[in-house]
Amino acid sequence: MLGLSVEMFSGGKSLTFEGSGQENTVLKFTTVATNQNHVLFDLSSCSDIEFRNMTFWGKGTIFKATGCSNIRFYNCKFISEWNETDNDTDALSMGSMTNMLFENCTFELSGRGLAGTSSLRTNFINCKFGGETDSTTRNYSYIYISGVMDETDVTNC
Repeated sequence: MLGLSVEMFSGGKSLTFEGSGQENTVLKFTTVATNQNHVLFDLSSCSDIEFRNMTFWGKGTIFKATGCSNIRFYNCKFISEWNETDNDTDALSMGSMTNMLFENCTFELSGRGLAGTSSLRTNFINCKFGGETDSTTRNYSYIYISGVMDETDVTNC
């Protein structure tokens, strides 16, 4: 498995991260700490970024995006294991989502799942949502938007 951590990426435009498949390209953050979030990508004020054919795997929050637009995920898998000390953690913390696309993606998330403060033109197409694979009795919210949702669609999921 490939281990990669991009601490903070700011102001980027027109990037593509492409793996060779969900099962072949696994970005996994591991540690023995139970109270640590495993943020693999922390994006800020960026646009036009694609992620293709890969798995993001960690504990608690595994992906963050703040002030980003036109972020696209194709055939990606997101696995967020339970963070033992914080049951209200956003697995994917997307902030204000504008023109986001998740197509043929699989979500195995703990905590509040994919969370955002608002959503404008965000689409989920042919995605699968399920709980954390080794979960016991825990509460999940797969898409949690605390603000306004406008022109946001969930199709064939």
